[in-house]
Amino acid sequence: MATLTDPARELAEVCEKLAHEDPRPGDAYLSERFSIAPWSKEFFQVVFCILERADYLGDLINELDLDDDFKAEAIAHVRRLKGAFGRGALIAPWETRHSNSGPSHLGRQQITALKMLSPQVRKLASYPKLDAAEIAELLQEVSIFQTWLEEHQLVEQDFIRQAILEGTKQFAFRLERFEWLGWGYATDSLREVIGAYYALQCNLPDSQASPVAAAMLQKIEALVKKIYDKASGAKDVYETGDFMLKAYGAYKLLLPNGIAGLLT
Repeated sequence: MATLTDPARELAEVCEKLAHEDPRPGDAYLSERFSIAPWSKEFFQVVFCILERADYLGDLINELDLDDDFKAEAIAHVRRLKGAFGRGALIAPWETRHSNSGPSHLGRQQITALKMLSPQVRKLASYPKLDAAEIAELLQEVSIFQTWLEEHQLVEQDFIRQAILEGTKQFAFRLERFEWLGWGYATDSLREVIGAYYALQCNLPDSQASPVAAAMLQKIEALVKKIYDKASGAKDVYETGDFMLKAYGAYKLLLPNGIAGLLT
C-alpha cells in the first residue's frame, strides 16, 4: 500500500528543509536551495507556490471538526510560516537573530503544529507520496509530450496549444521543485490542460482532415491518465475521455467563469 501524505505534512516538510540558518539574505538562500536566480520569474513562482499552499491549508483547517480556539491557533501558525516568504524576511539575513528572518518564522513550534494537524487534514485531503523514481518518470513523460507539442500546431498562433504548454510547464515546475502532486498544487495547473482538451474536442473536425488535432487529443488523454494514475493511487483509470471530468472535478471549468465560453 502506498504511503499517504497531505497538504499539512508536505508544507511542514518543505519548511523544515528551509529552516536552517544562513548568513546570506533570504532571497539568496532560497535561490540557492531551489537552484533559481534571485527575483527571477522562477523565484516568484516558488514563493507563490508556498504561499498558495499555506492559504489552501488554512481553508482546510477551517473545514475541520475542531474547536474554534484550536482552529484559530492552527491558522495563526500557518500565518506565522507565511511570514518567512514576505519581503522583509527575503531581504534580511536568514538567521534567527533577526526577528523578521525566515528561520524565525519557520520555528519548531510552527512546524510541529503542522505535523500534529496532519492526521486531521488527511481526512479531507490525502494522496500517495511519490518516490524519486515515480517523480522522474512523470517528469520524463511531460518532457516528451512538451517536445512533441512544440513541434506541432493546429493553426498559426494556436491558443489551445499554448494553454496546454503553459499548464504542463507549471505542473512540471511544481513537481520538480517541491515534489508536490496532490490536488490543488501540481495538478491544479492541469485544469488548463483539461480545459484546452475539451475546447479542442468540441471543435475537432474529422480526424482524417486534422491528424494533428486527433494526435494531440490522444497524447493529452494519455498524459493526464498517467498523472491521474499516480496521483490517485488507483489500480486502473477511466477508459473514456470523460475520466478527466471525474478525476479532476473539471466540471468546475464549465461554470460561467470557466471554459464554457470557449465551448459555445
